[in-house]
Amino acid sequence: MKNKKYVYIFTILAVIVLVVCFAYMAFSFEIHTWELKYVTRYDFSDDPTSFASDEVEVTLTAKNGKITITDKTNNKTYEGTYKRHFSRKSSNGYYTIEIDGKNGSINYVTTNHSEINMTIDGYSVIFGKK
Repeated sequence: MKNKKYVYIFTILAVIVLVVCFAYMAFSFEIHTWELKYVTRYDFSDDPTSFASDEVEVTLTAKNGKITITDKTNNKTYEGTYKRHFSRKSSNGYYTIEIDGKNGSINYVTTNHSEINMTIDGYSVIFGKK
């Protein structure tokens, strides 16, 4: 009878651990390939420079702390690192990034998890799920 009690408790704990792990994965931007939707450069002038994704083909992928941006239009690849910072809302993600020596951040919010917003080197870059 005691063994059945331990098996029951172990099963419940295992389910809880799996649910937490899958919840974390579902909100991570690592599980998708992202494509460029829009870029705006803010240089504090009256006319910010902007362009939409139909002008270039750029994708972003991230895995195990490494981030890669591939510009297929100009045949360039940019690589860097990222680190996730946890918040009280585990469903939201804030990441600090460094790409080719430039520091920035990525915000990923589950209420609109089909997009991420990256800011780096004076640019605001929006990526959507590919």
